[in-house]
Amino acid sequence: MLTLLSRPAILLGIVVSLIAVLFPACNNYSILEHIETPGASVSAVSSCTGVCRLFVTQAPFNGNLGGISGADSLCRADAANPAGVGKGSWRAMLAAANRYACSSSNCSVSGSAENFNWVLKPMTQYIRPDGTQIGTTNAASIFAGALSAAIQNPGNNVWTGMFATWTTTGPDDRCNDWTTDSANGIYALSGATDNTAIANFHIACTNTHRLYCAEQ
Repeated sequence: MLTLLSRPAILLGIVVSLIAVLFPACNNYSILEHIETPGASVSAVSSCTGVCRLFVTQAPFNGNLGGISGADSLCRADAANPAGVGKGSWRAMLAAANRYACSSSNCSVSGSAENFNWVLKPMTQYIRPDGTQIGTTNAASIFAGALSAAIQNPGNNVWTGMFATWTTTGPDDRCNDWTTDSANGIYALSGATDNTAIANFHIACTNTHRLYCAEQ
């Protein structure tokens, strides 16, 4: 026999199941989490699957970003955040000892040595906030070949700490993992569609450049 307490839970399950059937493509937010926690912050439950956004920060920064976690926070707090300042789930597309795309050129070796704490997803289409398609990642979670469109138009210089082969540089070319402005850092060109969109040259970390921010 059903108790009064169990009936709302059963009804909730039925409602969520119906929504999932009627709107299978609406996967940007956890419907169940919103129903159970009304008023919850979107940033706590947002995600992207299949199609994700990639944006360039409005603000430029020197190489001392407060480490990788600090860079992630700068992405989320930036005025160009398409989800709204302080909203959504975003991570900086930067290479460091604790975050990198490839350990071998273009992830050619494959396996567990690649994609350590990496921010791009495999086989995923990335778009600009205006909906323009940038490109689709391969199984190694990188863009292979030229991009369909620049990540930003017009473009800016953007910190990456990577070589054009998606491998991470040494600490002295990634601002000591983004904790100092006294070293050098590799930067890229966000207005490019060739491999200079990933790596262009290195420059002193006292310079101010923007960040690539990938939706999670």
